[in-house]
Amino acid sequence: GRSAMSFDPADPNALRGDTVDEYPGGNKVADPYRWLEDPDGADTTKWVEAQVKTTNAYLSTLESRSFLKEKLTAKYDYPKTGCSFRRGKGGMDRYYFYKNDGLQNQYVLMTQKTLEDAPEVFFDPNALSSDGTKSLGPSSFSESGKYWAYGITASGSDWNTLYVKDIETGKTLEDKVEWVKFSGISWLHDDSGFFYSRYPEPKTLAAKGEKDEVEGDDVKRGSETDSNLNMAVYFHKIGDPSSMDTLIYSDPTVPKWMFRAQVSDDGEYMLVTVSESTAPVNRLYTAKVSDVMAHVAAGGGGGGGGT
Repeated sequence: GRSAMSFDPADPNALRGDTVDEYPGGNKVADPYRWLEDPDGADTTKWVEAQVKTTNAYLSTLESRSFLKEKLTAKYDYPKTGCSFRRGKGGMDRYYFYKNDGLQNQYVLMTQKTLEDAPEVFFDPNALSSDGTKSLGPSSFSESGKYWAYGITASGSDWNTLYVKDIETGKTLEDKVEWVKFSGISWLHDDSGFFYSRYPEPKTLAAKGEKDEVEGDDVKRGSETDSNLNMAVYFHKIGDPSSMDTLIYSDPTVPKWMFRAQVSDDGEYMLVTVSESTAPVNRLYTAKVSDVMAHVAAGGGGGGGGT
């Protein structure tokens, strides 16, 4: 339980609840701030607002704040351009690079047919939201350069929703893959689809029935307190709904392990690297792409132990 009192916004100090956990042996541990574990709770919202108000009241008294802001803004206001990279084959062979005019919240992905052609905007993350809080996550061009798969994240969250752009038409396809985190995107060399990693939908968000669309106004991803467990590698076929994506590899016996799939440069092998958090150890699995796709054609269902 917690104290029957409600948080008073006039007092920015956090309310101490009366929650006590009891462990084997009769050991009791007080957890007075358990109520703050609900990021959407009314008291939590009031507390955060009070913290912001109290902090800004102090910061507004600093005479050098506006001076420093103006100086730092001026220093950062200059065009920035990344290195060009080349993707695609034949008629889809193009150059790409990232550019920021100066104070844009997100870098813009530019493209040009040849290095002599005038660059054109290929993808502008700044157009995704008015406040610049939507950003580009992992992305990958298909082998031929016909498709571009990319992730969009909101408000600094690690969650990504994947989409696919048809580069010839410039249109975004109906493909949409959710609950992707700490994942790469690796295409089959025939452009038919790609491998990626995802987690199960967090239970707290599912229970609340949040709309949680990346394009919408009710973005809650990243506010949940669930642990990220049971990552798995999937294959997404272009044109299919993500509910039909095939499970390629998972291992429920080690729920904290993270898996990342990659197709070899010759397109013949799939490599799955295994890690846990930031520990300086890893594991590597390999499989022939032909065997993996035979597994996909058979309906999938692969679990621990590989395809």
